[in-house]
This record gives sequence, structure tokens and C-alpha cells, in this order.
Amino acid sequence: MPRPIPPRLLAAASDAPDAASDAELLRRFVRDGDGSAFELVLRRHAGAVWTACRRILPEADAEDAFQAAFLVLARKAGAVRSPSAGGWLHRVAVTAALKRKARGQVVADAAEAATSTPDPLERAELAAAVHEELARLPDRYRLPVVLCDLEGETQPAAAARLGWPVGSVAGRLSRARALLRDRLTRRGFAPTGSVLVLPLVAVPGRVITAAGATATGAAIPPLPVSVLANGVLTAMLAAKLKLAAAVVAAAGVIGAAGFGAYTAAAQQPGPSPQTPGRPAPPVADGRRVVAEGGTVTAFPELAPKSLEDMVTNCPRLFGPDDPAVPLSKDDALVQLQLARLNTARAGLKRHVERWKVGRLDPTTLADVVALVDRATAAATDLYTGRNGTTDFANLRPWYEERVRVTRLQETVVLARVQAGPDPPGAETLPRAARLEAEIALLRLLEQERIGNRAK
Repeated sequence: MPRPIPPRLLAAASDAPDAASDAELLRRFVRDGDGSAFELVLRRHAGAVWTACRRILPEADAEDAFQAAFLVLARKAGAVRSPSAGGWLHRVAVTAALKRKARGQVVADAAEAATSTPDPLERAELAAAVHEELARLPDRYRLPVVLCDLEGETQPAAAARLGWPVGSVAGRLSRARALLRDRLTRRGFAPTGSVLVLPLVAVPGRVITAAGATATGAAIPPLPVSVLANGVLTAMLAAKLKLAAAVVAAAGVIGAAGFGAYTAAAQQPGPSPQTPGRPAPPVADGRRVVAEGGTVTAFPELAPKSLEDMVTNCPRLFGPDDPAVPLSKDDALVQLQLARLNTARAGLKRHVERWKVGRLDPTTLADVVALVDRATAAATDLYTGRNGTTDFANLRPWYEERVRVTRLQETVVLARVQAGPDPPGAETLPRAARLEAEIALLRLLEQERIGNRAK
């Protein structure tokens, strides 16, 4: 966990320049917990982030959006690859501000201006539109505008920071301004040549201090800030996975839409670790291990194609009906075991309902797998009699459904790695969970076969 920066150090931080790029500073923050490195990034871009928030929101609401933007940066620091985080942060700030504005609890910041003449209010609406449209530009166009027009860098200085030729900065800056004017005109504004160069809004020192403290762990984020940051992270993830699914679908590998679309990106077969022409040796029950999706599996038929497919084919875990029990429900032990099983099932159903309405948060997949493990353990107790006999016919489907769920978790995380939100290697833990589930199912099948042979 990163070392938090005491607020007093944030407030007294030096303004001396640091030659390290934002990407390097954020690597220090992630690798070493270097809070002062994060603080430098914060102070470099505080003005642009605060200006974006203030052009869209009144000051009180802008403080929440500002803190949320840097809280998101702290949580996603390892994913920022650009030498300058300015463009990335601007887009996050605008997303946070628009989400805060959409809550419907924001009052007009220019209320006093509206009572006199419409011009100040009209200018405020234009300024907000500039930042909204700037956030929608591709990063290669957004970055020069943020650095040169918002943060006041010269084109040679911006080129040095980004590692681009000066001509590239000049050309992209000109193109970005033209795109902005076109988009603003389509929205009904008539921007002049200089309207896009919006002056920075001075950031109150207390706002910088609060943002640094919450982002680095010196203070607990206020609930509105935490909720806003989580909303931005969810929106970013959904956009990444939607893009990955679209790329795969365009390549003709898979078509995905609606309920199960976000799992499509990982359906593309990966390289086979098996030697061509040489099948893998059979496993204990006569199955052969096959290569699929860059890994090995003994149960390729249990791989769900989407979330919807998984839910449909896991009726015991996600279905509405109580599971059939082999013993009397009047038995106290059976009642407790059944209650434990249904508690895990209720938690799983809540997660699925959240996914159905678009509240996609794949970080909860680990919780889902934990609940599935609890449900499988409860089912094992429930279908194993006190004399040691096991009702394999009723127990086996629970182990098969466990494989389906862990396979989906591995699929989603692998899609996130391919799309960029997660670093390479993040699929290791879900893959281990899926392999454990397959091993447990194979052992159960072996026990069933031995039991049938003994009859």
C-alpha cells in the first residue's frame, strides 16, 4: 500500500520542477509507494483538472469531482503509460464532473450573473461545452490542448515532455482546435478564434491538500468522492471492454451484444501449448486435456459463452428454486446446511442482478468465486450422509457449475488484460481458481466411478 502523504507536507510542497515524466513518477508511486511522486503529478495538472471541474460544476461540487479524479488516478496509476497524464486526467475529470452534474443536485454556479445579463451564463455554458468536447477527442489531440492551451506550456516544452517532434505537437494542436470548433458549432455555439484558450481557474490550496490526502491514503475519502470515483472507474472499464468486444467482433471471431457482450474479448483462441499431432494424455476419468484460450482444460464443454449462458446453465447456483435435499428438512443439521447454501446463492443472485442492469464491476468476480466455493462446500456437506455415503447424482452438477463460473471469471479477466485495464499476469489467480475447480470435479468423478464399481 502506498505510503500516505501527511497533509502538512502536501501544503508545504516545493514548486521546484522535476524532470521525471508522469509515467515514471506514477511507476514510483505504484512500485515504491512514493507519495511525493504522486504529489508532483497532482500539482502539475491540478490547474487543468480544477478548471475542467469548475467549468462544469459550482465550487462545492467541483471539489468532489476534483478529488475523485485524483483518487481514480491513484487507483489506476499503473495503467497510465503516457509521459504526460494531463490528457488522461482531463478526461477523467470531465467524466467525474458530468456524473456529479447528472445527479440533479447541482445548482447553477452563475446564478447571480443570470439575474443581470445572459452573457456570463452563456459563456459558462460554452466553457463547459469546450471541456466536454475536449474530453471526447482522441488522446493524441487532447494532450496538446491540455498542455499548451490549458497548462500554458510552449509547444517546444510540450514536445519535450511528450517525446514528440515539435512539428507533431503543432500539427495536432491545430487539428484539435479545428475539431473542437466544428463540434461546438454543431452544438449551436459560435466559437471565435480565441475562445478555446480558456484561462485556468486558480485552485484553492485546501482542495489540493484534500485531494492528495485522500488519493494517497492519508485521509479516508468522503463518501460522495468514493462513490463518484467508483462510478468513473466502472464507466472506464465498460468502455474498454466494449471496445475490445467490438474489435473481436469486427475481426469475425465472435459477435457479442447485450447481456454477455463484455466476455466476448476473451473468446478468441490463444496459442496451443500442445505439440501438433500429439494429443495430451488422458486424465483420471479417461478425458484428455485440451488447449483452449491459451491454457489447458479437461472440461472445454463447460466454458460459458457469456454471462447469460453461464446463468442459464447454472440453475442450482443462480436459479429461483431451492435445491432438492436427500434428507428430511426437519433435521436441524440439514436446515443449517441448507441455510448456508441458500445464503451463498442469494449473494450470487444479487451480483447477477447488478450485472444485468449494467453495473459491471469485474472486481467483484473474486467475491462471486468465493460464494461459489462456499455453496459447493455446503452442497458437499448436504449431499454426503452421516454414514459417509455421497449422493453423486445431486452433487456432481454443483461441481460442474463451479467450473463454469471460474471459467467465466478467467475469461473476463483475460479480456481485461488484453484490453488494457489489467496488467499482464492478472489472469493468474482466476486461472488457478478454475484449475482447482476442474481438479475437484475430476476427483469427484473418480470417487463416483469407484463407488459405482464397488456396487
